[in-house]
Amino acid sequence: MEKLPFSVCIITKNNAKMLERCLQSASNYFDEIVIADTGSDDSTKEIARHYTNQIFDFTWNGNFADARNFALKKEKMILSFRWIQMKK
Repeated sequence: MEKLPFSVCIITKNNAKMLERCLQSASNYFDEIVIADTGSDDSTKEIARHYTNQIFDFTWNGNFADARNFALKKEKMILSFRWIQMKK
């Protein structure tokens, strides 16, 4: 199956348990995965590195819109599948 020409932007923190399954699925369908990590101290970023090299640290300031906009500025694709936020 040909991948869709979309970016997937994921904002996450300490979601090692859930992230692998999410990225396995997303990597099968989308060309680009962008991770905005808001301060993980578990293996979240190590897991993400198996699927993308576009992993960026964002200092959490309590404002989801700021984190979202940060991630969107990092994407390279014109089209985005947006608004994935990983929660425990």
